[in-house]
Amino acid sequence: MNHHKSKKIPTITLPLATLLLLTVGIYALFMAPLDSLSQTDTTGTTALDSVPGITKSVVRRNAITAGWSSGEIAYLDSLLSDKRTRWLPTILEKNATHVEATYQYKSQNTPEAVSACLLFYNREKALLDSLSEVHGVSPFVITAILKVESNLGGYFGRESIFNVFWTLATGGDSTVRTLARLTDPDQAKRLDRRARWARGQLRDLLGIALENKLDPLDMKGSWAGAFGFAQFIPSSYKAYGVDGDGDNRVDLFTLPDAVASIGNYLKRNGWRDSSDFSHRKKVIMTYNISSPYAESVLGLADSIRAKVENP
Repeated sequence: MNHHKSKKIPTITLPLATLLLLTVGIYALFMAPLDSLSQTDTTGTTALDSVPGITKSVVRRNAITAGWSSGEIAYLDSLLSDKRTRWLPTILEKNATHVEATYQYKSQNTPEAVSACLLFYNREKALLDSLSEVHGVSPFVITAILKVESNLGGYFGRESIFNVFWTLATGGDSTVRTLARLTDPDQAKRLDRRARWARGQLRDLLGIALENKLDPLDMKGSWAGAFGFAQFIPSSYKAYGVDGDGDNRVDLFTLPDAVASIGNYLKRNGWRDSSDFSHRKKVIMTYNISSPYAESVLGLADSIRAKVENP
């Protein structure tokens, strides 16, 4: 039997507010990121301030090498300094690994998809028929492209296309690729090609924004940088964009301009409604270099035509 009397430990009572402050402090100490690269927003993107300055310097250095004017460089700098600017490593990964496949388009020629296109065509028949006649392109082909590209305007994409292009423009740098954990040789080659392409698209985008008084950070599009109903990239906008509603500007987020621009694009790339399947597929593949894409568009166009001609 232990005859020693145990000591009573004094009880310390803390105010509730103090306990809450201690709890928050302990959580912050142990749960804070170990390095700034783990700081991401809700879309999985990395804030510019959380990324080594090499990303910004790579884009700026390449712009200077490409002969950008001092005004263009200043505009680029102002955008890179904007708090909305993000470096998107997930976009680098997507562009480094994406492979086109038929299954990606399997939902585009279902009965539901054809019905949606038929409703759209009947609602916009006057616009589609008039503009398709101007450019000599079937309204059913234009409707099919709108369906595959943006779900008839139902989805334009959620990425800031400025952030897409400036991120892709950094992918030609080996240090940046290491930062993004994309060091596979095949991925490196692909990102290097993509970076050269993206630098041109970035410059075109800034020119479009200045000319039309747009904010490029507010322009939403796909992970590949395509935007609007027609999902044009900036170089396609500059080369093929057409004013379809007579307001003296080209806005691909409006249906008339998008329809006119698709028709103009296909016409200038050799489209003829009377051509055989092989030729029409070749022309569609100038829009998107993908055999599954072209076959999906042409198949859907045929299905829409069949429903219109045999209701």
